[in-house]
Amino acid sequence: MYFYYYYYYYIVVVVVVVVVVIIITKQR
Repeated sequence: MYFYYYYYYYIVVVVVVVVVVIIITKQR
């Protein structure tokens, strides 16, 4: 069960980082 939550957290972090990078790229 713990691994499932850790995997979900990792996916959320990756998605947030990708969105932030896209926003920064669009601003430039």
